[in-house]
Amino acid sequence: MNFCLTNMFIIYVLNFILFALLFQNIISLETNDECFFLPEEYDLREEYKECESLRSIRFQDGCGGCWAFATAEVISDRICIESKGKKQPIISENELISCCYDCFSNKTSPEKGCGGGYTGMAFLYWIYFGLTTEECKPFHIYPKYNTSNLKCSFFCENGNIKPTRYYGSSFGYIIKNEEEETDIDIILRDEKKIMNEIYEHGSVTAGFKTYGEDLQNYFITKNVNEIYGSTPEDELKKKYGNPVGHAIKIIGWGNDNGKKYWLCANSWSKYWGDNGFFKIKRGENYLGIESYVLYGYLDSNFIFRSKESMVVYEDNFFNFQNFKEDFM
Repeated sequence: MNFCLTNMFIIYVLNFILFALLFQNIISLETNDECFFLPEEYDLREEYKECESLRSIRFQDGCGGCWAFATAEVISDRICIESKGKKQPIISENELISCCYDCFSNKTSPEKGCGGGYTGMAFLYWIYFGLTTEECKPFHIYPKYNTSNLKCSFFCENGNIKPTRYYGSSFGYIIKNEEEETDIDIILRDEKKIMNEIYEHGSVTAGFKTYGEDLQNYFITKNVNEIYGSTPEDELKKKYGNPVGHAIKIIGWGNDNGKKYWLCANSWSKYWGDNGFFKIKRGENYLGIESYVLYGYLDSNFIFRSKESMVVYEDNFFNFQNFKEDFM
């Protein structure tokens, strides 16, 4: 199984934050350090039992589209939570993989979004273009992908030319640079911010470093309820070489006999880990798990918009693309 190739170079991140802030579509938590009461353990699946998306696990197979899977999963969760279970769309990761060109790590790759991508750009795509559902644009198992499967279209695969689309209004982030990644005060502060965001609004995406097949094989040789994070990063690097990025969804946290952990959903099928879920060490920024966290907020009219109103958003998105190309 291939790992995702999420590019996490700090120069890109800083430039990305700069132009996104100019469009006022990012909300930073720097101005809201106060955290409400947070329980010792929290699981969104238990808090929102009506939301099926919180319990479902997707399968990216050989497609390096973890960035799209994590983003689509978080948006699905937040729509359900915001609507109190009345709306439960399963947002399409396939649309991001085939249509979000600015998301792709390598825009010339025939794999498109299966060659890696950026969660931040995926949230911006959701804000400007909206996203439809899996029913409209299902994900095909990667070996079956061809030019036809990856062709971008705003119509549904079944021929429906007016698919329901869901829109965001803004997104937030917790991103650290390399100097901050070892600052324990910043790590602990951001840990609480991530917890507070999950508690108040729902799941979040997170990017972290994976080394070789260590994460993939970890739960084959160990109990699925164990916490991933027992091996120091320098040992992993010595054994496997340089890492690649991987994006997942965080749905809660806990404490096992003094060992803090994040509760996460992966996209490697329900046959991996604990039925697709796993725990990873919390509060020490293990493998950068607390360095690249993003989440979206819904538009006040987040359900369906007419084709006419979509044109305005498409125009804005193309203007945004031109700005990025001219100044980045």
